[in-house]
Amino acid sequence: MSEETKVADPTALGLFAYGLSLTLLATIIGGFAGPFNSMTLGQIVFTGGVGLVLAGVYDFMRGNAFGGTAFTGYGLLFLSVSTFFFSTVIAKAAAGPAPAFSGWFHLMWAIFAFATFIGANAAKKWVMLQIALFTTGAFLLIQAIGLFTGSLASLLTIAGIVGIFSGLCAVYTAIAVLVNGAAGKNVIPA
Repeated sequence: MSEETKVADPTALGLFAYGLSLTLLATIIGGFAGPFNSMTLGQIVFTGGVGLVLAGVYDFMRGNAFGGTAFTGYGLLFLSVSTFFFSTVIAKAAAGPAPAFSGWFHLMWAIFAFATFIGANAAKKWVMLQIALFTTGAFLLIQAIGLFTGSLASLLTIAGIVGIFSGLCAVYTAIAVLVNGAAGKNVIPA
């Protein structure tokens, strides 16, 4: 007789990784926290990338396709972004991808973000998570529009504010999931 290994719910971990990384990334994109550096890169790679991919894999193991797809997808987004920053900021390589490619990159991930918002809405997931996912789509779409129109510099502050709001909504949801799970009842509305 085989024993089934139980995997704990990784939702709080995934939401913390997502929210913290997005908030910190958005503070830099919006111009509120100085330039990218090795600490920023570490946050994006390990918390945003590795942390989210691990949470996604654990959610897939639990049979949760929505959580697995969302967490793993956003983890891959953070790893992709970190690769760009590693090559341009740390390694001092070329200026980066062409604005048209960057615009398409942001647009495709905005579509992913809006799809996860629709999935969270259909699954009746937490309202604050739905807000976080919708505003993440807006955060990425604002940057795509700026890249396509050549007006990115003028939109970065707005994108940063939207991204910070989005990340903080995800952190709030993570706190609610963690506290409510530990208490075994709804203590914090989400």
